[in-house]
Amino acid sequence: MGLALDELKEREETTTVNSIDLLMSDDVKPYTDGNTLDYVQTPEGQGFILGKPGQTGCGGCSSC
Repeated sequence: MGLALDELKEREETTTVNSIDLLMSDDVKPYTDGNTLDYVQTPEGQGFILGKPGQTGCGGCSSC
């Protein structure tokens, strides 16, 4: 499972969140309930963070 810029593939559906189209396969949908996607800029760099609200530690971010 990952995050990428891509075109719609077979077995994927488009979901629009805050005017952004997200493509998700049916296999991934059960794991997305309650997740947030945020773009952050820190002294260490910038990028997207995927996780659950209030989660601390290494819960899905790619910086660990």
